Amino acid sequence: MKSFKVFLIGVLFLCITVPVFAKNVPTPKDPLIVDGNLSITFSRLENMLEGVVLDEMRYTSKDDALVFFRVGCKAKNISQENIENASIGSVELLCIDEKGNFDIRRSHNAGMPSFGKPKILKPGKSIKEVTFFMYNRNTTPIAFVANGNTILMLIPETDERYELAQNHFEKLKKIELVMLMARFSTFEEISSYLQENELTIKEKNNKGLTLFLYSVIYGNIDLLDGLIAAGDDINQAIYRGGFVKTFPINIAVEQKNPVVIRKLFNAGANLTKSPDGTDSAIAIAIRNDAVELLPLFKELGVDFKTLEIPMANGSPLPVRIYAERRGRKEILEFLDGL
Repeated sequence: MKSFKVFLIGVLFLCITVPVFAKNVPTPKDPLIVDGNLSITFSRLENMLEGVVLDEMRYTSKDDALVFFRVGCKAKNISQENIENASIGSVELLCIDEKGNFDIRRSHNAGMPSFGKPKILKPGKSIKEVTFFMYNRNTTPIAFVANGNTILMLIPETDERYELAQNHFEKLKKIELVMLMARFSTFEEISSYLQENELTIKEKNNKGLTLFLYSVIYGNIDLLDGLIAAGDDINQAIYRGGFVKTFPINIAVEQKNPVVIRKLFNAGANLTKSPDGTDSAIAIAIRNDAVELLPLFKELGVDFKTLEIPMANGSPLPVRIYAERRGRKEILEFLDGL
């Protein structure tokens, strides 16, 4: 009898703690258009408790207060053009908290490397996949989106958050336009656009990228100078694919843009130490064999005699030993000439 009571309490706990919104959302029968190359059919919407066991691996949300959300998808191509670029991974989960703040979750969240990996479509083929999302317990999933557009709302039109979501998507479209402007427009032109549309320089697009990053990517010096002068954060974190962390100075090094590197350095960016202890800009240059940047780093004060390159499995290596072990002859020649 006691065990039955424990079982009953457990069942009631599950019923109370598992969100029920997915059960109230009708699964669309017709394919939903994701973009010009892809349509998706949702076969299942399901919530899962934190700490669930998946493929004999237990994931828990004890530290970050995350819960799981699982979607069964069947993707089918609707166009033969550029079909190799389409994948289920382009679908994202839009969440909202009690204060009306939005959070976009991708299916490639840290902690679940073996789930939700995008499968590339082939012309004339369709695939089935179960995609896993993770979202904060303090937020509510309200829609699936792709490329900044709604493909499936998880709340009814009568919900006050429905209109908030629609307004959010309209704002994202304006933000995406300003990111495109970052390629050629001046800081003054972009500032006028931001003011007219009640936006700020801190806005992020649906990929989580900022105007500052695009000024670095495009090498738009006028825009970069303006953003630095306006007090934008030169060490703002950038998350590739949702969880791979990097910084503007690292992007500039990857693009081998000496002008942008110098601008960021003069504004306070550190070449030899990243803000969070991951690979520094100089380490990225060495790993990528960007020999043409080394004279610039020397000019900017990098001490190659004491420079060490972090290693994933072990202690950091002095740059000379690193270059010797990997046969980087041009780097060794540069070091010999110091």
